[in-house]
Amino acid sequence: MAYEIVQLARDEEGSRVWMQRYKELRLHALQSDPKAFGSSYEREVAFKDEEWLKRLRNPDAITLVALQEDGELIGTLTTMHLLCEPQE
Repeated sequence: MAYEIVQLARDEEGSRVWMQRYKELRLHALQSDPKAFGSSYEREVAFKDEEWLKRLRNPDAITLVALQEDGELIGTLTTMHLLCEPQE
């Protein structure tokens, strides 16, 4: 199975293009493997589209997706930058 890793755009247009597909995949993953997440399906299914867009536009995060040759999303990974300075 061939796939491609793509970094999702954080700009207005790019985040809107990916939002629905990202949302569907994440909600599915929260249901199928809930212990892998620090959140829950019940919490995130209630999010409005603006919350999903806010996540994709977060300047402190990078979201990658794995796409099959047919364009189907098969995985995601989001990395977060440190939000505070480490204590010495």
